[in-house]
This record gives sequence, structure tokens and C-alpha cells, in this order.
Amino acid sequence: MIDALKLFAIAFLAVGDAWRAMLVTLLYTMLFKGKTALGDAKTHELVAELSKREGVDARRVEPYERTRVHAEGPAVVLIVTD
Repeated sequence: MIDALKLFAIAFLAVGDAWRAMLVTLLYTMLFKGKTALGDAKTHELVAELSKREGVDARRVEPYERTRVHAEGPAVVLIVTD
């Protein structure tokens, strides 16, 4: 791990700003092995972020409203009451 940090420091000083952002992301991934603090995020924040993604169909059901969900797989259906 120390060798990787030394290599990161050398590369960070040798490249421009665009590459620095990529190197910071790479270091973060190396240190946390791809894990993020998703457990600390609020449910509504996760739903809002997922709703923006390609391939996600988000539908809101108002209080006391009933609806049916039909999905053609492969799919994951999450019912979030928050």
C-alpha cells in the first residue's frame, strides 16, 4: 500500500488538473476498495439519485393511492415508503 501511495504522489505532481481528479478517484477506490458511505445516505437521497439514472423508471404513488406494478425482467422492483 505504501508503494501505491508513493506512486500516486509522484503521478499527482506530474499531471494536469483533469488527470488529478481521476487519480483522486483511483486513490479513493484503492483505499476503500470501491465502498462508499451509502449507509450514511438518507433514503430520499438514494431514491433521488437512482431516479436520475438511465434505465430507471421512478413512479410516485400519493398517500392512500393504490397502484399495480408490472415489470418485464430482468428487473428489480423496490417499494420505498419514506
